[in-house]
Amino acid sequence: MDIKIDSVFSLVLKEVTDPFYIFQVFSIILWLSNDYSQYAIVIIITTLISLIISVYETRDNLVNVQQMARYSCKIKVFR
Repeated sequence: MDIKIDSVFSLVLKEVTDPFYIFQVFSIILWLSNDYSQYAIVIIITTLISLIISVYETRDNLVNVQQMARYSCKIKVFR
């Protein structure tokens, strides 16, 4: 079984197009347009941290699944 592991860049693009992150971008634009720049900066920082953690965990899970799919062991067959 062949498990394809996407690059970090493609994982980031998949995560950024998630509706939650699109909502975050619009809320950042809203807060910046209303002169709440400190609040917008906090949202940017927490969103970036969340994005980094999500991409790291997704890639780590894909690597683990790939290793499990390639697992092999020797067996003895008695006939």
